[in-house]
Formats: sequence, structure tokens, C-alpha cells
Amino acid sequence: MTYSKRTLGIIVLSVMVTLGGIIGWLWLHGNRVITPFRPADRAAIITILNEDWQILVAEGSDFSAEYMLDHMAADYHYPDNSLSIVVCREQGKVVGFITYHLLDGFHGRIQFLAIARGYRGRGYGGRLMQHAMEDMRSQGVCFIELVTRISNEPARALYRKLGFVERWYEGDFVGFSVSLCRDMVPGFVS
Repeated sequence: MTYSKRTLGIIVLSVMVTLGGIIGWLWLHGNRVITPFRPADRAAIITILNEDWQILVAEGSDFSAEYMLDHMAADYHYPDNSLSIVVCREQGKVVGFITYHLLDGFHGRIQFLAIARGYRGRGYGGRLMQHAMEDMRSQGVCFIELVTRISNEPARALYRKLGFVERWYEGDFVGFSVSLCRDMVPGFVS
């Protein structure tokens, strides 16, 4: 079977466009991986936390990132608090993380969402939030709450985009919540 130069040109162009689209998608998305926390991630998480300690941790708090990672992570199966810690990697490097846990059978809390400064605005926060929300929903959680600083407008915009509603204000903080059960229970009102 023979093809005209025009037909061959169209075929080659179509293959190039298809490959270019695949390569472009992989470049944007293929190197982003969300995985559970591993002990080897400890230093990267502490570095990211320290970048924005004043935003993430209330002044005067006795919070310790080291204690959280060493004693509260779900991998260690502490009965009093199984904290899920999930990281997002780009080309193997930890660029962000989220921590969350169940408060009871129907309520969950997102404790921290943090993205390294050089990686913000690329969708990592949204992907980590969606992962946490889907994970908690699969465990029967109907309501998720979180707290952030009033001054943290990028985070507030992300939470609103994901369906969270501002519920309360106290000092420098705003509390958000979202209902995941609206489509699970007929007639449910949040």
C-alpha cells in the first residue's frame, strides 16, 4: 500500500501531535506522586513545616513536628491517634504533605496542609486535599473540619473551591468545614 506525500505528512503530524500531548501531560502530571509518609520523608516534612511555622502553628503552641512524625503517624498504629500523613512528590522529591485524622465515626480533621515555597500554585495542595477527602469519605466520614489563618488567602481560596465553608472566626484563625454526605444520604442537609 502506498500513500501520497500529503497523506504521509498528515499521518506524521498526527503522531507528533499525539506524542506531544502525551509527553506534555506526563511532564505536567506524570512526575507527581502521592504516597503515605515514610520515615525517609521526615527531614523534608520538617523543612517544609519550618518554612512557614508562623502560619501553620499557633503562637505559644507546644506542637512538635518531631513528635508528630515519630509517635502519631498512622504507620505506628498508636491507638489514641492514628494520624494519616501523606506526601506529594515531584520527581522523587517531597514537595508537600497533608496530615489528617478521624475524630469519631463521622467527623474528620485536616491538621496540616503545607507545600514547599518553590512548588506552590501548581495544584499540589488541591491534589493532597482531594486525596485526604476521598480517604476519609471511604472510611465513613461525613464532615471534615480544618483551621487556617485568616491572612492565608491562598489556602482559604483552595478550601472554598473544594466546597468548604467558613464557619467561625477566633483571633487570627478561621474554621472551615465541609459535608461529604450530601449525596450519600437522601434528604441530608448540612
